[in-house]
Amino acid sequence: MDLNLLLELKKMARSTFYYHMKNIGNDDKYKYVKDKIATIFHKHKGRYGYRRVTEELRKDVHGINHKTVKRLMDELGLKCEVRKVRYRSYKGDVGKTVSNVINRDFTADRPLLNPLFSNSIVWRFFYLSRALPPRFFSTPPVLSC
Repeated sequence: MDLNLLLELKKMARSTFYYHMKNIGNDDKYKYVKDKIATIFHKHKGRYGYRRVTEELRKDVHGINHKTVKRLMDELGLKCEVRKVRYRSYKGDVGKTVSNVINRDFTADRPLLNPLFSNSIVWRFFYLSRALPPRFFSTPPVLSC
């Protein structure tokens, strides 16, 4: 068969065909570097990313760009897993608890049992005074209990 007919059927450019024919027998250009990257990555238990792997390669006199190392690590499927360190503010029982000498009752059956807030009108005034600027409300009359 004619090469022109094959290229037309495959919808491939002639230059692409000859490029692949030329490189069909070539070995991987970065085979040695890939082996070194995998060795460094596994030596450090997967904690090294492409930046630190690049630095390790440069120590061994391999002048290689960090972008190339990242691309090769992506091809090899090597990805550094960063462990997230979560912030935990809980410190346990800090300090000491003083004994209840005057026998105060610190329990409540329902919320806001403070005598100051027992009147609902006073409570609304207190709540609104923090939510709205002063010009939006007038002072309600305070009812005595």
